[in-house]
Amino acid sequence: ATALALDLARQWDKLGDREAVTRVLESGYKAAPESAELRTRLEGWYRDRGDFERLAALLVESADRALDPDSAVQLLREASTIYADQMMDTAKAAQALHALGLQRLDEAP
Repeated sequence: ATALALDLARQWDKLGDREAVTRVLESGYKAAPESAELRTRLEGWYRDRGDFERLAALLVESADRALDPDSAVQLLREASTIYADQMMDTAKAAQALHALGLQRLDEAP
C-alpha cells in the first residue's frame, strides 16, 4: 500500500492535481498508518501547502501512535504551537497541551 500510494502521489503531483495527491496520501496513510515514509510525505505535503489544520491533526494522531514517549511529546508540542500560532485556535492548542500532560503522566513511575 505504501509504495503504491507514494507512486500515485508522485504521478498526480507531476500532473499538477493537488487534490488527488492529498487524497492518495491520506488514503495510503489510512491503509498503512505504520508507514513512517507515508506519514513524513503527508506531513511535508501539508506543510508545503500551509494546510495547518490537517497538519496539526496528523501530528496529534502520530503522537497517539508513537512508541517513543519523547517523540509523542515533541509531536504534541508542535501541534499545540500550530493550533495557537498558525490557526489562532487556543482551545485546540489547550487540548494538545492537555494530551501532552497526560502523556507525561503515563511516563511517570
